Amino acid sequence: MASPYSDGGVEERLADESREVDLVGLNCLGYDAPLEAAVARATGKPVVLARRALAEAVARTVTVSD
Repeated sequence: MASPYSDGGVEERLADESREVDLVGLNCLGYDAPLEAAVARATGKPVVLARRALAEAVARTVTVSD
């Protein structure tokens, strides 16, 4: 388990834990874009960032209609 609130090494732990998957989901709002990019580089896999997915869902929900 890798936490964005731990002392370093998160990229390495996530890369190690993600060897057997096709997609990496960073499911904590504490994960940020720089970590997303680092994990994508370290794993070579697509990464879904929870805070971005949430922001996009909220944006679709609260769109202003004319």
